[in-house]
Amino acid sequence: ERGDEWVDCGHGSAASDDGKHEEVTRNSKKVRLDPTVFTPSMLSEFLEPPHDNQTFSNDLLSLTEENELLKTQITKLESLVSELQMKISMTRCSADAELLSKIDMDSVTFSTTLADPSQNDCPIVSVSQGFCDLTGYSPWEVCGINCRFMQCEETDREEVAKIARWIQNLTSATSVQMCDDLVVKILNVKKNGDQFWNLLHLSPMFIAKKLYIIGVQSDVTGRNVDPNICDHRDLVKRVVTRFFEARDPHAQLFI
Repeated sequence: ERGDEWVDCGHGSAASDDGKHEEVTRNSKKVRLDPTVFTPSMLSEFLEPPHDNQTFSNDLLSLTEENELLKTQITKLESLVSELQMKISMTRCSADAELLSKIDMDSVTFSTTLADPSQNDCPIVSVSQGFCDLTGYSPWEVCGINCRFMQCEETDREEVAKIARWIQNLTSATSVQMCDDLVVKILNVKKNGDQFWNLLHLSPMFIAKKLYIIGVQSDVTGRNVDPNICDHRDLVKRVVTRFFEARDPHAQLFI
């Protein structure tokens, strides 16, 4: 209470109070007015609506129009981004095709193996038909053993050590993402004794929350591809990704 003025949360209508005071309700506030203090003009100002409804409607309409304008601009930006992404993809595919042709890999076929690093000596647990066509081995001849059986006396020991270090880093890493894919070019031998240069791409893969190593092989004998060159290595990774996305029959593993 402040002098002759007080506020109450109740609701009511104007009422007389001994002919000297009036109670006026405005927006849930009940105020006792002394006519000797409040003039009619002051009372009229007090009872004026708190908001101009027309102004509020205009503001709301303006905000709605601005919102629609923003939506239109966002849609245009999304369309531009999509168009740019398509152009970048087309440019990259064109550059990849040029590089593939340059290093004579545009007609290379791929095959796959699956190895289990949780088992002793990281044995092969599954192979694709493409692997059998490439090496001449049947699935039951290679599953359960390490892929080193394809090495020969001329195989570069440093490339072999590079693969071993990569597997060791993969199995000891706290996060698999920390272990990048590996691409090497290694001399291998087929079942019939023929040697060939194997472009080997290794990457981690989870199946039912268990870690495996997926290997992609291709015969690049006589082809000008060098995984030690960054552009060649990155190209191989992109080609392998497309290989799986295309669901190439050579990539399908025997179960």
